[in-house]
Amino acid sequence: MDYEATIVALSKRIDALETQLKRLEQAHIHTRANTKVSDVMLKACYDAGIAAAFEGNSDFNAYTEQVCFKTRMNPGTARILIMTAYALKQGELFKCIISGKAAEFFLEQLQKDFGAEGLQRGLSALELHIQYRRSLKRDTTLLEKIANQFKENIN
Repeated sequence: MDYEATIVALSKRIDALETQLKRLEQAHIHTRANTKVSDVMLKACYDAGIAAAFEGNSDFNAYTEQVCFKTRMNPGTARILIMTAYALKQGELFKCIISGKAAEFFLEQLQKDFGAEGLQRGLSALELHIQYRRSLKRDTTLLEKIANQFKENIN
């Protein structure tokens, strides 16, 4: 057996893996656990969800990668928020848990970007979500309060 050739090959492979690891670290793929979702993160997720809606693309993997690269968000959190923004834009049911902060942020953005019609679609989606959460016997008090506040904005 040619040990020297094997050692050289393994050494090259180690170098390639170290280079790949450095690229991943530079790309900020590694996220910190329990990082609070900031307004910058919410905006990035909202923008990605709206882009997906305009492109008619419900494959959220590429959008999730882009948001994580930009914000260092947890990929699971980013995906949930992107899917939620998408559903709100489309006026569709979403089943992922959403914080009051995210709900308010997304509805404000929809109203700002798409006017009363966009806000109405977002509220329709939020109402569907509230009904879904009620069917699971989950608390919907905060989301109902937010929906009612935004309904007043339409009237």
